Amino acid sequence: LPIGGVLISDRVADVLAQEEIHHGYTYSGHPVAASAALANLAILENEGLVERVRDDIGPYFAKAWKSLEDHEVVGEAQVVGLMGGLQLSPDKAVRARYAKPDDAGVLVRNHCLENGLIMRATSDRMLASPPLIISHAEVDEMIEKLRGGLDFLRDARMA
Repeated sequence: LPIGGVLISDRVADVLAQEEIHHGYTYSGHPVAASAALANLAILENEGLVERVRDDIGPYFAKAWKSLEDHEVVGEAQVVGLMGGLQLSPDKAVRARYAKPDDAGVLVRNHCLENGLIMRATSDRMLASPPLIISHAEVDEMIEKLRGGLDFLRDARMA
């Protein structure tokens, strides 16, 4: 059962308050979802996962992820916490786009998947958001497999 929340500005809330908006789901406020969410928050707190990401694995991941910028087909590597994005480019000097950007991302994603790494491709961007419990060794393995996918794209000589 999903659980989530929505935050909106006062400006948007004022507009919405002018009319009643009817919405809802059969699982809204379900006690099982609420219990699971509370258990998840307890794990985050008890295991110090936020601090671990901030002080240990986050910086380690950022350094490893940014190392991919030296690859011939990476125009830019961006990192926030444990989220990374790579812009794929046939000409990194000007961060040009591939003629078929969707094909570039899919090619890298599929190569990674065939080698045991799940990656998300959004057009000519590769995206990753590993779990908060990822280890240094797992980050190293992830970067190695992703680098293999980038090599595959480079060798495919897409324009």
